[in-house]
Amino acid sequence: MSHVTRDFTATTFIVQDERTLLLFHKEIRLWLPPGGHIDRDELPCDAAVREVREETGLEVALLSSRSCMGTVEVLSRPECILLEQIGP
Repeated sequence: MSHVTRDFTATTFIVQDERTLLLFHKEIRLWLPPGGHIDRDELPCDAAVREVREETGLEVALLSSRSCMGTVEVLSRPECILLEQIGP
């Protein structure tokens, strides 16, 4: 049995004037919103903003924001979470 790893990514939908920004992914030949792999020890919300900056040059802010619950940080809530199974 081959080992399957879990690979988490962050994707950000940039919407303005009822239009959504998409980028053409050359490897899989699809139009997709900006996004990419979450680095080790990186928070998903930070990865989402970083990926947009790296792929488009845009500085964005997420609609949902971080907050605190006492001394514990509450992170931005994702709209959805996708899990991709990566084989060898």
